[in-house]
Amino acid sequence: METAEAALALARELKDRRQIKEAVDLVVQLRAGDGQTESALEAAQEELDLVTAGDTSDPRRELAALQRLVSLQLTNEDVEAATKTAEKALQLEFGDDKKVEGFAMQLMAEVHLNARRYEQALASATKAQRLLQGEGDIRAVSNVLQLIFDLHAETGNESEALRSRHSL
Repeated sequence: METAEAALALARELKDRRQIKEAVDLVVQLRAGDGQTESALEAAQEELDLVTAGDTSDPRRELAALQRLVSLQLTNEDVEAATKTAEKALQLEFGDDKKVEGFAMQLMAEVHLNARRYEQALASATKAQRLLQGEGDIRAVSNVLQLIFDLHAETGNESEALRSRHSL
């Protein structure tokens, strides 16, 4: 951990945004792994700020930073903050990149599921499934179908859970 923080301090001193982002990413992983959720949240927010600070937008990098932040917020049981962060993901400029849009929609579905907003979770997951199927990403579609299965299983809808399981 000390080495990662030293690397981060050096990258900041050099004002090398790419190295700062890499070091912050490592610090987030280490702090989260150590159970230092609050500290990891701060580092994840810094990572997001770095990704969005440039003149050009990279929706894939922004989404990855938002996904990490949502994960930590849910670990910290802050569903309200996770919902707001997932909503930011849906507001990214996707352009023609339906895959990134599908991942953003999947993120929203995961937040809704965690918050026990089952109807919204299903609607978001279904839209994510359509977007990702259109892109031909079998692994991503499989992950969304697993999410749909978990949703139906959690709500006690065994027949739909089995149906979604057989879609895998």
